[in-house]
Amino acid sequence: MAYGNIYVTTFNNPQYSGGQAPFLPEVNGTIFAIDAATGAIKWRYFAPDLLHRGGTVVSGGLVYVNQLNDGNLYVLDAQTGQLVFKKYFGSGLGVQPTIGFNADGKPMIMVILGGKVTAGSGGVGPGAIMAYGLPDKLPEPQVITKEVIKEVPKEVIKEVVKEVPKEVIKEVPKEVIKTVTVESIGPVTYGAIGVAVVMAVVAIVALTRRKTA
Repeated sequence: MAYGNIYVTTFNNPQYSGGQAPFLPEVNGTIFAIDAATGAIKWRYFAPDLLHRGGTVVSGGLVYVNQLNDGNLYVLDAQTGQLVFKKYFGSGLGVQPTIGFNADGKPMIMVILGGKVTAGSGGVGPGAIMAYGLPDKLPEPQVITKEVIKEVPKEVIKEVVKEVPKEVIKEVPKEVIKTVTVESIGPVTYGAIGVAVVMAVVAIVALTRRKTA
């Protein structure tokens, strides 16, 4: 238990006795992080071919799980369950790693590998203890810069041509108002005209009589 979680590793290793197995044995395992307060599963990590022995080791925000089947040591993030790295030792890891300090106070991790005893044969396989520690001087972190060319799509501006109706100038004939002077004829004028007409008639009658005589 660490960081409020209980870390558990389970695995499948089906066995069949009595001749050939009627199914294909499939070995796999799953690593769980269970909330110690609620019992809820926070994360799970599925590992194909995982055959685990011993317990899990949690230290420094990491979960260490030894792999008996293929000789790998799985190291997971204790909070997320993501695989941080996996190291291959070339032989099955039947015992979980040990983390501690040496006589000089330097942190170390020790891994036991191999040493397999074949049941019923009395044979003993080779084994070893591997100890890993930090160097006296840690290397400077390398900053790797990578140029990323990002293609930005160009914005195409569509020009909309709006047809403006043309203004048609229509010539409208102007109305010309003529001023006509009307001469007003008064009563005296009418009387004079009447006398002239009468005299003309008398003259015509007199002339006609003369011609007749």
